[in-house]
Amino acid sequence: MSRSKAISLNEALKDPIAFFAAAKSKGSQEVEDEEGSFTLTYQKKNRKPDAREFLARGGRRD
Repeated sequence: MSRSKAISLNEALKDPIAFFAAAKSKGSQEVEDEEGSFTLTYQKKNRKPDAREFLARGGRRD
């Protein structure tokens, strides 16, 4: 599973472990149904901000 295309809800439910693993390793995963779409996003606990976030806040504040 990659984030290049949305998958169907039935496809995601066939192998939910692979679906969650893809969100963790490849980025957000999108699932479509008849009425709309869902996005699964993985976020690490206590993650460090990336350089863009650091710079957007104005750098280091000691």
